[in-house]
Amino acid sequence: MTRQTISNWETGETTPNTDTLKLLSKLFDVSINTLLGSPRELINVCVGHMVTEEFSKEQAREYMKQLLPKLDYWKRYEELSDDGKYPELLVYKKR
Repeated sequence: MTRQTISNWETGETTPNTDTLKLLSKLFDVSINTLLGSPRELINVCVGHMVTEEFSKEQAREYMKQLLPKLDYWKRYEELSDDGKYPELLVYKKR
């Protein structure tokens, strides 16, 4: 997967095909519905994969909360239309 491919997904120019969604689903151990579902679900999945000694859970969550509203795909979601405040997303759900 190239940076250009991911950039095209982020800008909404293209979307991942079914085979790619299956691979990403398997890689991240989440359903395809989660990958395409609500921003809350996606943030929870991503945070779990982003945490390192240098990048805390809180930093990862804040990064994702700032990033998602800027991506064309997610601009369509009503729950992201609150100017990036997301009070309901502050609670981290463990899998």
